[in-house]
Amino acid sequence: DHYMPSLRMKIDLNVSYTTARSNSPDYRQLMHLSDSTRLYWEKIENGNFRIFRDLSEDLFDSHIIAEIPLGDNLSLPRKIKFGGTYQRLVRKSDQRYYYLPAPSIDDDVINKDFAEFLSIESFGTLEDDWNLKRYYHQLASDEHNTIGFSTTLAGFLLAEYTVIPALRLSGGIRVESIQMHTDIEYFYERQLPIDDDRRNIFDMAKPPIKPGIRNDLFFLPSANIIWRLKQGNEDPVNIRLNYGQTMAIPSLREITPYEIYDYSLMGNVNGSVELKPVNIDNFDLRFEKYFKSGDNISASLFYKHFENHIEMVRTLKVNQVNYSWQNTQNSSVYGIEIEGRVEMIKNLEFRANATLVESKTTLNSDTISRAMFGQAPYIFNAFLSYFSEKIGMEASAGYNIQGPKLVITGLYSNEPNIYELPRNVVDVKLSKKVGKHFTASLRIRDLLNNPIRRSYKFSAGWVDFDRYSYGTSYILAI
Repeated sequence: DHYMPSLRMKIDLNVSYTTARSNSPDYRQLMHLSDSTRLYWEKIENGNFRIFRDLSEDLFDSHIIAEIPLGDNLSLPRKIKFGGTYQRLVRKSDQRYYYLPAPSIDDDVINKDFAEFLSIESFGTLEDDWNLKRYYHQLASDEHNTIGFSTTLAGFLLAEYTVIPALRLSGGIRVESIQMHTDIEYFYERQLPIDDDRRNIFDMAKPPIKPGIRNDLFFLPSANIIWRLKQGNEDPVNIRLNYGQTMAIPSLREITPYEIYDYSLMGNVNGSVELKPVNIDNFDLRFEKYFKSGDNISASLFYKHFENHIEMVRTLKVNQVNYSWQNTQNSSVYGIEIEGRVEMIKNLEFRANATLVESKTTLNSDTISRAMFGQAPYIFNAFLSYFSEKIGMEASAGYNIQGPKLVITGLYSNEPNIYELPRNVVDVKLSKKVGKHFTASLRIRDLLNNPIRRSYKFSAGWVDFDRYSYGTSYILAI
């Protein structure tokens, strides 16, 4: 943070670099067939493999924001703000496949003991003739290694102007340039042109794999009105009317034009270079009341219109499931949100917010509509916290639940839409000061460990597409 007295200018400069590495756990698939005539045996089928995935991301992020007051009247605050952002993201993904060759006639699992079947003793050489028993064969292919880059350069100008003490206006514009490039690393290192014939060396039956390239320029205006119905700094009552244009760009993975097996979905996922950015118009009307005690309550009506909203779609082919992303025509969301804060007793605070949402996505030239992808019909959050400055201790517990939301869409009428069903999520944190300079804390994430259920509707109710849980995380920090 800086201050330049001669210009009365405040400057905020922030630069950060983040590097992240993820090595996904070994995923195994074992295909087996139950035989009713052999009560304790399972017949091992073809299609057994192990998959490893490594992901790395490096992010350089920077911004500078300057603020200059307009005039000297402190009772009528007026100022302009301007600044810029530069961001660079590099992403690499490597996936390795190991196949178990076709099983022999004696590869049956006795007593359904799969751990024994896959034990290390079951692999290696046979002592009598030095032949291999079971073994994994690596499917080595540069096709499974991808790389992506994105560069964002943006600038903005914002003005805040208090007309009278009860009325404040603000508005401005943000200009944003985004460049994205994804490709198979083998092709990128050799700088192969888009139409180069060598881009189909992995599968001659398919068209050449083209890089995902985007160059977009956005102009995003915003305007806000704040009307203070009740004066006073301790317990004001405000009405806010806001409008803003925002955008959402496809992720690097979504525009990577490469088909890769996703072991959480158990199907092939392919990016699309044809994806368009999402344009969003946001409107909201908000009433807020503050009390001298520090408590507050607010209620908001909101409406959002989406153009080119991005969805994940699922298609069924012969013996194969495929996933990809697509843009929809138009989507809209409207609803109400109520939130507030209250101090129940000294140092014990309760916060909560509840949102009711109606969403709609239009398909097939206005003839078909359904709920919007990724949008829950209701969301509820509650947060209870206690803080004692005397003993330097803070304790908190948070709760969240969301309504069923569409997470995978069926591309055709005979393919069901898949929803993620509601689940109760509880997080807990306890922290304590240790001496003058240290704090020790314990965080427990997802205390209840309710399973994540993705399901589709059937005449008799919900049928699970998949069901899993990540477990409860315990994080001790100093």
